[in-house]
Amino acid sequence: MVNENSSNCIVSHIDNAIGFIGLITIIIVSIGVFTRFILQISIAWSDEFLRTVFIWAYFVGSALQYRSEGLMRLELLDLNLKDKGKLNSYKFVTMLQDAVLFVFSVMLIYYSTTIIVTQIANKQVTTTSGTPAWVSTSGFLIGMILISAFSLYKLYSISKAKELN
Repeated sequence: MVNENSSNCIVSHIDNAIGFIGLITIIIVSIGVFTRFILQISIAWSDEFLRTVFIWAYFVGSALQYRSEGLMRLELLDLNLKDKGKLNSYKFVTMLQDAVLFVFSVMLIYYSTTIIVTQIANKQVTTTSGTPAWVSTSGFLIGMILISAFSLYKLYSISKAKELN
Protein backbone atom coordinates (compact mmCIF):
# COMPACT_ATOMS: atom_id res chain seq x y z
CA MET A 1 0.00 0.00 0.00
CA VAL A 2 1.29 3.46 -0.82
CA ASN A 3 1.73 5.61 2.26
CA GLU A 4 0.60 9.24 2.46
CA ASN A 5 4.12 10.77 2.14
CA SER A 6 4.98 8.88 -1.05
CA SER A 7 1.52 9.64 -2.43
CA ASN A 8 2.03 13.35 -1.77
CA CYS A 9 5.48 13.16 -3.38
CA ILE A 10 4.03 11.54 -6.51
CA VAL A 11 1.25 14.14 -6.70
CA SER A 12 3.83 16.91 -6.22
CA HIS A 13 5.84 15.58 -9.17
CA ILE A 14 2.67 15.36 -11.27
CA ASP A 15 1.80 18.95 -10.32
CA ASN A 16 5.27 20.08 -11.37
CA ALA A 17 4.98 18.18 -14.66
CA ILE A 18 1.59 19.77 -15.36
CA GLY A 19 3.08 23.19 -14.61
CA PHE A 20 5.97 22.54 -16.99
CA ILE A 21 3.58 21.32 -19.70
CA GLY A 22 1.52 24.48 -19.13
CA LEU A 23 4.63 26.57 -19.70
CA ILE A 24 5.36 24.67 -22.92
CA THR A 25 1.79 25.25 -24.15
CA ILE A 26 2.10 28.98 -23.48
CA ILE A 27 5.30 29.04 -25.52
CA ILE A 28 3.67 27.09 -28.37
CA VAL A 29 0.64 29.39 -28.37
CA SER A 30 2.94 32.43 -28.47
CA ILE A 31 4.98 30.98 -31.33
CA GLY A 32 1.77 30.07 -33.18
CA VAL A 33 0.41 33.60 -32.87
CA PHE A 34 3.75 35.09 -33.94
CA THR A 35 4.12 32.84 -36.98
CA ARG A 36 0.48 33.18 -38.04
CA PHE A 37 0.09 36.94 -37.72
CA ILE A 38 3.63 38.25 -38.17
CA LEU A 39 5.28 35.75 -40.53
CA GLN A 40 2.00 34.73 -42.24
CA ILE A 41 2.90 31.04 -41.75
CA SER A 42 0.59 28.64 -39.92
CA ILE A 43 1.88 25.84 -37.71
CA ALA A 44 -0.64 23.14 -38.56
CA TRP A 45 0.06 20.76 -35.70
CA SER A 46 -0.02 23.33 -32.88
CA ASP A 47 -3.81 23.61 -32.54
CA GLU A 48 -4.24 19.86 -32.42
CA PHE A 49 -1.39 19.46 -29.95
CA LEU A 50 -2.80 22.18 -27.70
CA ARG A 51 -6.28 20.62 -27.81
CA THR A 52 -4.85 17.27 -26.71
CA VAL A 53 -2.79 18.85 -23.93
CA PHE A 54 -5.85 20.80 -22.77
CA ILE A 55 -7.97 17.64 -22.56
CA TRP A 56 -5.30 15.78 -20.63
CA ALA A 57 -4.55 18.67 -18.28
CA TYR A 58 -8.21 19.38 -17.62
CA PHE A 59 -9.25 15.85 -16.68
CA VAL A 60 -6.08 14.75 -14.90
CA GLY A 61 -5.97 18.12 -13.13
CA SER A 62 -9.62 17.77 -12.11
CA ALA A 63 -8.86 14.38 -10.59
CA LEU A 64 -5.92 15.81 -8.63
CA GLN A 65 -8.07 18.71 -7.44
CA TYR A 66 -10.75 16.25 -6.34
CA ARG A 67 -8.12 14.33 -4.39
CA SER A 68 -7.03 17.46 -2.53
CA GLU A 69 -10.64 18.69 -2.13
CA GLY A 70 -9.93 21.67 -4.34
CA LEU A 71 -12.98 21.35 -6.61
CA MET A 72 -15.97 23.62 -6.17
CA ARG A 73 -19.05 21.92 -4.84
CA LEU A 74 -22.15 22.74 -2.89
CA GLU A 75 -21.13 22.43 0.76
CA LEU A 76 -24.13 23.99 2.44
CA LEU A 77 -25.63 20.76 3.75
CA ASP A 78 -22.52 18.89 4.83
CA LEU A 79 -20.88 21.92 6.50
CA ASN A 80 -24.13 22.71 8.30
CA LEU A 81 -24.27 19.15 9.62
CA LYS A 82 -20.63 19.28 10.68
CA ASP A 83 -21.04 22.65 12.42
CA LYS A 84 -24.06 21.40 14.37
CA GLY A 85 -22.10 18.36 15.57
CA LYS A 86 -24.14 15.82 13.60
CA LEU A 87 -21.05 13.92 12.58
CA ASN A 88 -22.80 10.69 11.63
CA SER A 89 -25.08 12.59 9.24
CA TYR A 90 -22.09 14.51 7.90
CA LYS A 91 -20.23 11.24 7.36
CA PHE A 92 -23.24 9.76 5.54
CA VAL A 93 -23.66 12.77 3.22
CA THR A 94 -19.94 12.87 2.43
CA MET A 95 -19.86 9.14 1.71
CA LEU A 96 -22.98 9.44 -0.46
CA GLN A 97 -21.34 12.21 -2.52
CA ASP A 98 -18.19 10.13 -3.02
CA ALA A 99 -20.20 6.99 -3.85
CA VAL A 100 -22.27 8.83 -6.48
CA LEU A 101 -19.09 10.25 -8.00
CA PHE A 102 -17.53 6.76 -8.03
CA VAL A 103 -20.53 5.25 -9.85
CA PHE A 104 -20.64 8.15 -12.33
CA SER A 105 -16.91 7.94 -13.06
CA VAL A 106 -17.06 4.16 -13.54
CA MET A 107 -19.87 4.63 -16.06
CA LEU A 108 -17.76 7.20 -17.89
CA ILE A 109 -14.79 4.80 -17.82
CA TYR A 110 -16.95 2.21 -19.56
CA TYR A 111 -18.20 4.63 -22.23
CA SER A 112 -14.82 6.23 -22.90
CA THR A 113 -13.21 2.80 -23.14
CA THR A 114 -15.84 1.86 -25.73
CA ILE A 115 -15.04 5.01 -27.70
CA ILE A 116 -11.28 4.38 -27.53
CA VAL A 117 -11.66 0.75 -28.61
CA THR A 118 -13.77 1.90 -31.57
CA GLN A 119 -11.19 4.55 -32.49
CA ILE A 120 -8.39 1.98 -32.36
CA ALA A 121 -10.40 -0.65 -34.30
CA ASN A 122 -11.28 1.87 -37.02
CA LYS A 123 -7.72 3.26 -37.05
CA GLN A 124 -9.06 6.78 -36.69
CA VAL A 125 -6.48 9.54 -36.88
CA THR A 126 -6.63 13.27 -36.44
CA THR A 127 -7.02 15.39 -39.54
CA THR A 128 -3.93 17.57 -39.28
CA SER A 129 -1.11 15.53 -37.85
CA GLY A 130 -2.32 11.97 -38.34
CA THR A 131 -2.03 11.24 -34.62
CA PRO A 132 -4.22 8.35 -33.47
CA ALA A 133 -7.58 9.75 -32.32
CA TRP A 134 -7.50 7.73 -29.11
CA VAL A 135 -4.60 9.81 -27.74
CA SER A 136 -6.89 12.75 -26.88
CA THR A 137 -9.72 10.57 -25.65
CA SER A 138 -7.42 8.65 -23.34
CA GLY A 139 -6.83 11.83 -21.31
CA PHE A 140 -10.50 11.73 -20.35
CA LEU A 141 -10.24 8.02 -19.53
CA ILE A 142 -7.17 8.52 -17.31
CA GLY A 143 -8.91 11.36 -15.49
CA MET A 144 -11.97 9.21 -14.79
CA ILE A 145 -9.82 6.30 -13.61
CA LEU A 146 -8.04 8.64 -11.19
CA ILE A 147 -11.32 10.11 -9.93
CA SER A 148 -12.79 6.65 -9.34
CA ALA A 149 -9.63 5.54 -7.49
CA PHE A 150 -9.58 8.70 -5.37
CA SER A 151 -13.29 8.39 -4.56
CA LEU A 152 -12.77 4.78 -3.46
CA TYR A 153 -9.88 5.90 -1.27
CA LYS A 154 -12.02 8.67 0.23
CA LEU A 155 -14.88 6.24 0.87
CA TYR A 156 -12.47 3.89 2.62
CA SER A 157 -10.87 6.69 4.66
CA ILE A 158 -14.21 8.15 5.78
CA SER A 159 -15.63 4.75 6.69
CA LYS A 160 -12.54 3.97 8.85
CA ALA A 161 -12.33 7.42 10.46
CA LYS A 162 -13.25 7.51 14.10
CA GLU A 163 -13.23 11.32 14.28
CA LEU A 164 -13.82 13.79 11.50
CA ASN A 165 -11.94 17.07 11.29
